[in-house]
Amino acid sequence: MNKPSELSTESPYRGGGTLPKEMRPERIVVGDEVFERNDLTAARYGGSEATLNRGDRKGAPYLFINGVKYRPVKRYDNYVLSGIQSKPSPRRGRRRT
Repeated sequence: MNKPSELSTESPYRGGGTLPKEMRPERIVVGDEVFERNDLTAARYGGSEATLNRGDRKGAPYLFINGVKYRPVKRYDNYVLSGIQSKPSPRRGRRRT
């Protein structure tokens, strides 16, 4: 049995070397850009990660850092806003008499 004072180099998570996603940083700042973990972005938008990942094929911005997907907060918000659709207003036809 290991004593608490002994430090182990093996991690109890996923094969000994990686941390679970929930133990990774929630936000990372790179330059002037803030990156948010993908699961937190999904929660902020009230959806699931699978829903967010569907937008990747359409050009949604993301970056993998140490095997975890992060999304740039401002750029992803702009991407979501660019997808807003609106119906054209109905044309009023001529009145026939």
